[in-house]
Amino acid sequence: IPSQLYIDIQIMIKNIYFCVVKTKVDNPSGPFWLLLLGTDRLEKDFGITRSIVGNDSNADLYQLSTRLLAIVLLALILSEHLEWDRGPRRLHLPANVLADPLAELDNRIDHINPAAWTGDLRVADVVLCTCWNKGRELA
Repeated sequence: IPSQLYIDIQIMIKNIYFCVVKTKVDNPSGPFWLLLLGTDRLEKDFGITRSIVGNDSNADLYQLSTRLLAIVLLALILSEHLEWDRGPRRLHLPANVLADPLAELDNRIDHINPAAWTGDLRVADVVLCTCWNKGRELA
């Protein structure tokens, strides 16, 4: 594994721990969406920024600021109505990435949203020390 990738994975795990702790302090009985910590949202927002006006994909500073404001408002609306967020049409996990045993794996797993997630999301049920110890056992 390249050292830069290893460091990125370490930073990502550290970020997850910090975010879980912050959520436990701010809203102990609230949900925590691990999938929203990645860059998927950033990729989608960048795509919306480039296509929000149609054929004018380049923007000056003023246009970029107004487009980003529109994206923030759009994100707020979609956070209240998860069923409206269909996601982009062209973001798929390439078939050649999948190993043979996983060939039947659904292409949508690369870009999922909170509406597709099932399970217990409450941070009150998370014991970080147990997660850390289980990770050490698996390593």
